[in-house]
Amino acid sequence: MSEHKQRIRQSILAQRMDMSASQVQRLSATICAHITLSASFGAARYVGIYHPIRNEVDLLSLIVTTGRKASNCIKQFYLPVTDRNSGMLRFCPFDVQTPLVTGAFGVKEPKQQTNTPCLMPEGMVKLDLLLMPLVGFSNTGIRLGYGGGYYDRTLAEKDRSSAEKPLLIGVGYAFQQVDLLYAESHDWPLDGIVTENGLHILS
Repeated sequence: MSEHKQRIRQSILAQRMDMSASQVQRLSATICAHITLSASFGAARYVGIYHPIRNEVDLLSLIVTTGRKASNCIKQFYLPVTDRNSGMLRFCPFDVQTPLVTGAFGVKEPKQQTNTPCLMPEGMVKLDLLLMPLVGFSNTGIRLGYGGGYYDRTLAEKDRSSAEKPLLIGVGYAFQQVDLLYAESHDWPLDGIVTENGLHILS
């Protein structure tokens, strides 16, 4: 199964890296529009996003365009910080003025500041909505990441059946959908998927 997933990763990542900057910008803007118009985003106060790498969908305009406000709800955004020792993520407050540093795997992360405490893995239940990067996805909500398992291990701090977890929305382009993708025991299913074609909550 791991070899099958790796072949899928390589194929999708190669296709994604072939995208032009204008394609990424145009499709990212469309996807952000779908998100901002959704009830899930409108109702969320605490929102986890990510800093894009390797032509991932760019969600950073959500912060600028909403001005940290949407649907009369003041929002606090968070970016993940990778802890390679624990193999998990913590989520740190982020806005347009937050200084960034380059963290693990070349991903931009908020610079640690004593006056802005981060959410530790067990505390991520505070998030109402978690917009997750991905490499591939199935129409049943199976997420294929880069293979590091950071999101899955972090989410494993909570029981899968618990209501005390964020709404998990995978973010990608339509071409990243995979017809044949199997879930493994450690994989956390997505609650929804958003592409340039729209945001779909899975039943």
